[in-house]
Amino acid sequence: MATGYHAARVANVQPGDSVIVLGDGAVAVGLSAIIAAKLRGAKQIISTSRHADREALAHEFGATDNVAERDEEGIKKLLDVTRGGADAVLECVGSLLIIFARPVIALFMNQPDIVNAGSYMLLATIITTPVVGIVLVYTTIFQSIGNVWGAFIMVIARQGVVYFLVLELMKIILSYHGIVWSQAISNVITCVIGFLIYEKSLDLKDKIKDKE
Repeated sequence: MATGYHAARVANVQPGDSVIVLGDGAVAVGLSAIIAAKLRGAKQIISTSRHADREALAHEFGATDNVAERDEEGIKKLLDVTRGGADAVLECVGSLLIIFARPVIALFMNQPDIVNAGSYMLLATIITTPVVGIVLVYTTIFQSIGNVWGAFIMVIARQGVVYFLVLELMKIILSYHGIVWSQAISNVITCVIGFLIYEKSLDLKDKIKDKE
């Protein structure tokens, strides 16, 4: 549920918005996103299921429409249903979005330069999605074991201190490309930091056991 809600929150879904939800997998992230969009007041929620049972669940949880078609036919139908494009697209598929980056961005606009730039940045972001998942796992572990500083460092690192430093450095080294890839690099660095903190926590735990 948390992942779907996070997608709706990051997309800033507002009351009255039109929202497309990509993905209805067995882990139910897409369905969670539909629930989140409804809770945030979306007026139109479009699922993209090709399975009758999942489509039924999507409607039960708040979807107002469903588009089962794929590729250009699917994009055309989505544009028709939303009357020109949605206010938000919640991607609940994962790394497969890399393949469909251009058509997804085209749902919002048809300016080639913006679509090209957007798909490039989306690629840079999606490629480290598994790493972001590991970062979130480390953060949750630190919270659950009472490692306040560890959890705090993870929270401020990926999109805070580490990201800012990486962004400034990469901007100098690679200009535009550095800016695009700075978040991906920040994700990896934060993951390494999480691993080191975790290892340090285990060492500390072993030392306490030895003293006992």
